[in-house]
Amino acid sequence: MNEGNGAETMTSQQRDELQQAILRAERDGITILARGTRKSDGARVWGVTSKSKHDHRLHQVVQVGGRLLCDCPSRVICKHRGLVHADLVAEASRTPAAAPAVDEQWSNWMHGGACSCTVTTYSTRFRRPDGEPFPLGSWQSQLRAILLLAALPLCALVVALYIPRPLQPSSSSACST
Repeated sequence: MNEGNGAETMTSQQRDELQQAILRAERDGITILARGTRKSDGARVWGVTSKSKHDHRLHQVVQVGGRLLCDCPSRVICKHRGLVHADLVAEASRTPAAAPAVDEQWSNWMHGGACSCTVTTYSTRFRRPDGEPFPLGSWQSQLRAILLLAALPLCALVVALYIPRPLQPSSSSACST
């Protein structure tokens, strides 16, 4: 089992039950048909097929904290939880661990630069080389001043919108059954 995913706290009996549940799920052809997030609390949710009395039924497996909870009546680790656990382990092995940190640093740096540009633009007073303020007596000079003041923050805003958001580390790596 992977370090840091909660699996190191499993007893040998739980580990054996988990392996048996995964084998039962593979034997019975159990599959994950739906994945999502519960709006009320943000918990990850899976819809897993059933081979019991009702073949059309989906069991709901929910990740709450670091645990997987299933709505089936099983008293041991059920095949639904075992299948979702195996899926989470496979997902964690596919996800690169170092990439989000580099992307997050780059994104934070770009957002900081865009904000700094905006603040500097608003705090700088435009003056002529002789120190006097720009004459705003004509509508052309007023239009130029407005465009100059509006262009820089808008450019910074456009740059900030196209910077990729930092990737959130997957909470699936902290899952145990």
